[in-house]
Amino acid sequence: MGKRMKEKKEELEKLFDIETKEPQKIGCCGKEALQQVVDQASKKETIPGVPSGFTKLDDYTGGFQGGDLIVIAGRPMMGKTSLALSMARQMAVDHHVPVLFATYEMKETVVSKRLIAAQCDIPLHTLACAILNPKQWEALDKQLLPLIESSLTVADIYEYDLQKLEVLCRRAVEKDHVKAIFIDCLQYIYADNAYGRSTVDTMKSIPAFKLLARDLDIPIIITSNLKNGTKDLDMHNCRPRLSDLSDDGITEFFSDKIFLIHRPEFYHIYQDEYGRDMRGVAILQVEKNKGGYRGDIFLNFKEECGKFTNYDPFNPMPLGEGGIVNSKANEK
Repeated sequence: MGKRMKEKKEELEKLFDIETKEPQKIGCCGKEALQQVVDQASKKETIPGVPSGFTKLDDYTGGFQGGDLIVIAGRPMMGKTSLALSMARQMAVDHHVPVLFATYEMKETVVSKRLIAAQCDIPLHTLACAILNPKQWEALDKQLLPLIESSLTVADIYEYDLQKLEVLCRRAVEKDHVKAIFIDCLQYIYADNAYGRSTVDTMKSIPAFKLLARDLDIPIIITSNLKNGTKDLDMHNCRPRLSDLSDDGITEFFSDKIFLIHRPEFYHIYQDEYGRDMRGVAILQVEKNKGGYRGDIFLNFKEECGKFTNYDPFNPMPLGEGGIVNSKANEK
């Protein structure tokens, strides 16, 4: 027993030797917090974090903050990757924010074509088959340059290993001064263990990404699949819920923000209960938002271009709040 106690004592002493951040009294960290408020008030920008490029979403969140873990989730075919790419492109092109987009699912050239299609408003099929008309060639000539000159980095991850992914993120921050990282998608990440290679449990990956976001002091945005339970849904009960994440609440617990994508048109719902046209419309359900509002944000989705945009303000909105309504999913 004495030997075990001695070994335990030595382990604890080693832990104390590790450099850790000292706790701060409220008088000290409170002054720092107040100074941040004063500094932000003196700036022209009203959004303290990294802008998503979507006006109403930024109104809700104040932008994506350093240390935030943000999850974009949805069932298959909802447009998770398209939304992530739209955000990354708008951050880099419109707001000049250095961004890393890491993906396992697509090659870098495929990602680039999707970005070009969205930037120049050209259908993906048209671009892939190179059957552009004169007007589309002109759009390429006039609209492509801002994307090419932006600080958007694309990483085609052949081996989506958790540790290698962390190294990639750290190098991108150190080398390219990246201010936001997108990872597509959570379910592809794996790790090596005693039994070979296997998919990483969200019990490990989600906390790891949260710690990485805090350590790098940048927002990390991850796409994630939801349970595809459409067979059990009727056309009036097809909205996604947080319980569809099916990970025992780990993602909900560690994430700072969770957005669920819903496209009524996909379920052959072309009008909502207020008479609004749902064709080409996506509903971004802000289900978790630390320090901000929750609710529904309407976006336009141009599926042929893989492009999300701000909701058309000229569309009649009976509720009169610029595309935002309370989420019924939050009430259940």
